[in-house]
Amino acid sequence: MTKPSPFLRLARTASITALAGAMLTPVHAFAQIDEVITTAQRRVETTQDVPVAVTVLSADDLEVRQIQDTLDIQAFVPNLNLATNTGTSNAARIFLRGIGEDESRGAVEPAVGIYVDGVYYGRALGSLFDLVDLEQIEVLRGPQGTLYGRNSNGGALKISSVKPDTDAFSANGRVTVGNYDRFDMKATVNIPIAETTALRLSGLSTSRDGFFTQNAIGVPGNPTYEGQGAVETLAVRGLLSHDFGNWNVLLSADYTDDDSDPIPGSIPANLDRDGDIFTIEPAPGVDCAPSPSEPTAEAGIFDFRRIGCFAGHESETISQGLSATITGDIGDYTVQTITAFRRLDDELSSYISLPYFQETDQEQISQEVTLSSNLAGPFNFVVGAFYYKEDLNFDTRFVFPFSVASDLESFAVFGQAEYEVGDFTFTGGLRYTDDTREFEGINRGLSLGNADEINEDNVSYTAKVDYQMADELLLYTSYSTGFKGGGFSADCFSPVSCFLPVEEETVDTFEAGFKTQFAENRVRFNGTYFYSAYDGLQISATVPGIGFTRFNVEETTIQGLEFDLVFAPNDRFDLRANLGLLDGEYDELNLAQATALLGPVGTAACPGGVASIDCARDLELKNAPSYKANVAATYYQPVPGGEVVFSGDITFEDDSFNLVSNDPIARSRIPDLSNLRMAYQPDDAFWNVALWVRNVGDRAYNRAATSAGAAPGQAAAVYAAPPRTYGIDIGFEF
Repeated sequence: MTKPSPFLRLARTASITALAGAMLTPVHAFAQIDEVITTAQRRVETTQDVPVAVTVLSADDLEVRQIQDTLDIQAFVPNLNLATNTGTSNAARIFLRGIGEDESRGAVEPAVGIYVDGVYYGRALGSLFDLVDLEQIEVLRGPQGTLYGRNSNGGALKISSVKPDTDAFSANGRVTVGNYDRFDMKATVNIPIAETTALRLSGLSTSRDGFFTQNAIGVPGNPTYEGQGAVETLAVRGLLSHDFGNWNVLLSADYTDDDSDPIPGSIPANLDRDGDIFTIEPAPGVDCAPSPSEPTAEAGIFDFRRIGCFAGHESETISQGLSATITGDIGDYTVQTITAFRRLDDELSSYISLPYFQETDQEQISQEVTLSSNLAGPFNFVVGAFYYKEDLNFDTRFVFPFSVASDLESFAVFGQAEYEVGDFTFTGGLRYTDDTREFEGINRGLSLGNADEINEDNVSYTAKVDYQMADELLLYTSYSTGFKGGGFSADCFSPVSCFLPVEEETVDTFEAGFKTQFAENRVRFNGTYFYSAYDGLQISATVPGIGFTRFNVEETTIQGLEFDLVFAPNDRFDLRANLGLLDGEYDELNLAQATALLGPVGTAACPGGVASIDCARDLELKNAPSYKANVAATYYQPVPGGEVVFSGDITFEDDSFNLVSNDPIARSRIPDLSNLRMAYQPDDAFWNVALWVRNVGDRAYNRAATSAGAAPGQAAAVYAAPPRTYGIDIGFEF
């Protein structure tokens, strides 16, 4: 019998879930969908009133949907693809609407901006963190070049902490025990100090054994290393709030020490000795016995240990920061200033096609000032200025030892205004950015280097029109631009490929959408169409005759559809679903760019085995599945003495490529993934308990992969996603 398509399976699942909810609950108990607040336009509004494609996850959503870290967000946002970067433990590979960045090394800018309590995080490294004591997470889809600025071509991820409360003392926490010896503790305490002053402290400790076992075949005694990929994290944060008149000062300090192991690379299951990507061993026909002609790591430069023979997976990342946010009203205007300092220190020993080692030392300071109006009339605006400075020192060993130093200084001014005319609202905005980057890189093994400076300025803008067609229906259209700053490759393998510069990447996006809420506010349904044209898309790939480096592609277009549904037929059941569809292609490129995109693997698949522009145009964009969907349901069942909450979700996703060459050996085939949770909340009690299972079907898959290594006997590596995990949460709140 023919297997039903994913869309048919999605429709069946949604229909069955909705039917089950209707059967389990009385149809006369109508429920109202709660309003959802967003600050997407830098003012407090409801999501249904803003002409922006945004997904907001509240604190309740984070708990019920089992969103424990930033990786878990992806199932609930259309066209969002998240993974841990290859060979790392906490560097985020974020692709939104088919655009992202999977290079976390050196002077490379992210494509999706991350903001925590208004502070921009400049590095992908350290951006995968556990979530504790959050008010909400907002994911803004599409270029945010006007209000958020730098490196937000794909969108922006905004994380907001719960602020200190001066009204009453409170405390809450949770202990999690699970398989693989998982043991987590999270706790928050809110302490009113005075009528206008409060302190809020939160912390977490996480630990878990790794999912991986390594067998060093060919080594005398055949040593076995179990529990690789272990997790160990400690994080604390403090917020101090003080009011004086119409003004508030919020001081924040945070510290995270992440000693989690990098995810080890495994042979793809179809080539693996035992077909299990959670056991790490050399490729068939290869063992770990050293070859007399092979240089060893002790030689000081070359390290060609084969996959499965490297057992030194270690990592420590320390991230810390201070910030001060001052907010106040002057008549009908609100002023806000955010001053922040952050520091990142990292040591990594991992395997990425070959053994890889790095040390990172990064500091950043930022200052932002905004003025926004709160006028009663049809006209309102927000204007601001932003300053950012980053100092980065980056030492690596990947075949050769490299040292990189990069200093970036950026300044921007921006503004956006809106004017209401009847049921229409017209919005326009501009942002001017000036960047200066000084760069110096050295290959200490070959005595090669490059020192250069990039000076860039950019004007980004947005224009929107929205029409409140009815109380329940908003229509909108927009045209927005954005840019991602230029930088340099982190590699230097020859005189012709030594820390090559890459130019800035710009995007123009047309968007049209609707937001509607009907059936007595029991159904919310939003949809968006977008078309994005990228000029100078930044790519990392292995270029024939040059090696692994970075380059630009002349023109790339991506279009897609996004849908969000919330259905709450009564106060005991709700159904949520989202769907993202993508179609992207390289429109214009020269032969050198086509050859670089195709690489040896792609070229071999071209007619006659010769690289051509037409052949490169047939490539799919990496990390951009053509469809991705999620269906989630929650059912609240009153029981004597309390309430039981049943929740679950299932995600459907198309295959996608991890490499621009579309190498089939580095393809991610994502199975249907489901999660379940059952929680019990007693009446008038300070405790609660929940049982949960993630990846219920124990499906083995990978979201990241690399190509075959450069040395004989090397093979492609896949980086497995977690298998089935389960556990119990015991929480308290008083």
